[in-house]
Amino acid sequence: MWQFHTIGDTLKNSNMGKQPSNWARFVMTMACIAFAGLAYAQTPQTITGFAPVSPIIYSNGKTIALTAMGGGSGKPIVFTSATTSVCTVAGTTATVLTVDTCTLRANQAGNATFSAAPQFSRNVVVNKGSQTNTFATLSAKSFGVASFAVSATATSALAVAFTSTTTPICTVSGVNVTLVSIGTCTIAANQAGNTNFNAATRA
Repeated sequence: MWQFHTIGDTLKNSNMGKQPSNWARFVMTMACIAFAGLAYAQTPQTITGFAPVSPIIYSNGKTIALTAMGGGSGKPIVFTSATTSVCTVAGTTATVLTVDTCTLRANQAGNATFSAAPQFSRNVVVNKGSQTNTFATLSAKSFGVASFAVSATATSALAVAFTSTTTPICTVSGVNVTLVSIGTCTIAANQAGNTNFNAATRA
């Protein structure tokens, strides 16, 4: 019949019933640590395919779809932003707030078999967007008419400023044009841009 002995039994027998020596205790301790390490070792896992496009051009409401493949734990990949003043994340969508560098992170938790995956970080450079102005059609006016309003819109949704390039013929105050002489009145629509948008070409 087979008989099994533990390390402790062997050490105890070798010392003929005496208390184990310090060396024996050390050997027992190391053996237990090694056994525990073998029993509870987890398999590493890695996140792959996390590569958002960079650089990108800013636009109002700009979003980035986030995708990646996880490891064997089957746990979901969690995306976060490390630069919440530049971009925010909800689920698998990042929303760009301003021009700058958006730092995105991907994490995957582990389980009893797989350890947590190393965190992946990716930087997305956000460059200024372009914009255009659209001037509403102006009809012919007779000299002596009251001041009239003009309008234009910018694709950036920023306010458009108006100026007269023919001040001997007409002047502008805000959005109101006043004819001061007979001739051709030329009004320019300008949008100077801001942190997120380049200046628009004058319309």
